Amino acid sequence: MKKLLSVFLFLFCYVVAVNAQDDTVQYDSIMNLMKDKTIPLMERYYMTGDIAYLSREHQIAVLKQLIPEAKEVEDKAVVTRLYSIVAMFENQLGDMAEAKNYLDSAFMNKGKFENNNIAGMMHYIAGIYYSDKNQMEKAHENYYQAADYFNRNAVKPAILTEIYYDLSIIYSMWQDDEGLNDLSEAMKDLPVDFPFQQILKLTIKAKYFYALYQNEHRMNLLDSVTKYNQEAFEVYTSTENPYDVGYVISDNYLHQAVVYSEAGKIKEAEQCFETGKKLMNPKKIDANVSLSYVSGVIAYYQADYELAEQHLQDGLHELKKMNEEQEVDYYHSLIDFYTLLAKVYEKQELYNKALEAARNSLKYETRLFDKNSSKTIQKLRAQYSLDEKERVVKQLTAINEKNKWINILSVTLIVLALITIVLLLIRYRSRQRIHEGMLQIAKLKQQETELTVELQKVKLEEREREFQALVHEAQQRKVQYYLEGLEVERNRLAKELHDNVSNELLAIKMKIADGTSSREEVLDTLQALQTEVRGISHDLMPPVFKYTSLSEILQDYVYQRNQSGQTELTLVLEPEEGFDHLSQKVALEIYRIVQEATGNALKHAQATHIKIILVREGNRIKLTIADNGKGFEQQTGKSGIGLVIIKERVENLKGVLTLSSVPGKGTDVIVEIDLDGLEK
Repeated sequence: MKKLLSVFLFLFCYVVAVNAQDDTVQYDSIMNLMKDKTIPLMERYYMTGDIAYLSREHQIAVLKQLIPEAKEVEDKAVVTRLYSIVAMFENQLGDMAEAKNYLDSAFMNKGKFENNNIAGMMHYIAGIYYSDKNQMEKAHENYYQAADYFNRNAVKPAILTEIYYDLSIIYSMWQDDEGLNDLSEAMKDLPVDFPFQQILKLTIKAKYFYALYQNEHRMNLLDSVTKYNQEAFEVYTSTENPYDVGYVISDNYLHQAVVYSEAGKIKEAEQCFETGKKLMNPKKIDANVSLSYVSGVIAYYQADYELAEQHLQDGLHELKKMNEEQEVDYYHSLIDFYTLLAKVYEKQELYNKALEAARNSLKYETRLFDKNSSKTIQKLRAQYSLDEKERVVKQLTAINEKNKWINILSVTLIVLALITIVLLLIRYRSRQRIHEGMLQIAKLKQQETELTVELQKVKLEEREREFQALVHEAQQRKVQYYLEGLEVERNRLAKELHDNVSNELLAIKMKIADGTSSREEVLDTLQALQTEVRGISHDLMPPVFKYTSLSEILQDYVYQRNQSGQTELTLVLEPEEGFDHLSQKVALEIYRIVQEATGNALKHAQATHIKIILVREGNRIKLTIADNGKGFEQQTGKSGIGLVIIKERVENLKGVLTLSSVPGKGTDVIVEIDLDGLEK
């Protein structure tokens, strides 16, 4: 009953949404259903197949609403479909980065489900994405994988026609007539359910014969191209298409305009161009580029070379702007434009410009080859005939050199006929003066170079002296720090012996002399003194890290401190085994910092509890010594000897020291060390 009610509710909301004129009202109704978790997830999931009337933005929001729940479904085909469709819609809206994110999420589930249709759809959408990014190798790979998944079905789906058509665009770009022929053969077995599928089949045939013409240059092949394009036109004009294929057929008209131009049928070419221009999708990214190129082709075969140059330059300007805005390399289009532009300049006998255009074409041809090193692109290199283009460049260079020598010879003959011996003498003397001036300039430049080298040498020596001075200063500073540290340690030891050991010995002496104290009291006092001396010795003696780890030494230190006083020390190691392989230098410095910080807390802070926390995450170590003592005012700017020692040890480890203290609430000493930075 609950499911029946949910289905009825969906149908009711669907009817209301379809008939409503306000897209926001429709969207809100659908979103309320998507958020209603009393309706089973799969029922809401199947509802997403009927939201085409919403705007792309609203469709994306509806699909995203279900993704968190779909992630928990065992069948990963569900969330993969949602990710893939969102990626397709984001791609259509031009947000390529967001589309890539959702595509990557979809591909995380590749191989985790058995639904061939959803796997094929995922690869098909990836092919569209990479095609729009002009990454044709990846687009080609994904289109073929999509076709493989769809071909596993007993009944071939209609979407295969669109996949083969998209592949034909890539093969046309590569002039791969064999690949186009294979596609044409594969499409023979596909069912034709709609007119647009028949148009796509005919289009692939036309592309095959045109690629064959480009490779073999047989004019009769253009008749075959025209035949299949005309059949596609007839299907389009004589059928009420349930799908809008105007954008597709526009490419056929523009393609046929090029074919007519190459066959010398300029009037027919212009008619096809105008029809294709009207049907073209105005939002297509390269619409203006395509129109400029076809216009340039028509003008070229009309022998209107100035107009052809103008159209081609407009297209090149548009390509460069697209390249900057979208960060995509349009090498194929640039090659076509510069190749045709070289022919235009050659017809105008502008051989310098023709040479430059041919070199640009060769430059982008070479970049395309370097960018793609696979076998398919190696075949593309052969199809584009790089060697032929190099031959054209050499031929144009030879023509240019020949014309240059002809011009020089002509000028020389005119000069010999008109200039007298006197003028020749004047000219000779002028050249002599120019030559002497050039020699003087060369000499001055040589002197300038020598002075520059000498100046650089002086600067280098000065920098070397400064560096040696800095090294010497650093060494002196290091020695000074070491001596100061020794002095501090001596003072601390003297203070310990004077304040504690000496006083205790005096007390024992007085008790013995007085004779009032019992033998047990004297022995207890001696035992306490022995413990005190052992603690001082333990603090002064460096631990032997060769035979034990930092963790064990710290545990022993805490145990000894807890045995000899009323202050409780606790130690936390995370992880316990994370400090077994530290270098002796690092382990000793950490141990001394712990000694100094706990010693300060015991002597000056009157702390009853000290907590030592040592944490390692990767190559970063964090040491925290926290006590509950009386604390101190940090704003005074005064630092005791103990704090100075801690700072110096932290600097030796290239670490960061942080002090946090509040009067009456204790003190936190935090040391952070980067082992990577220490090794460098």
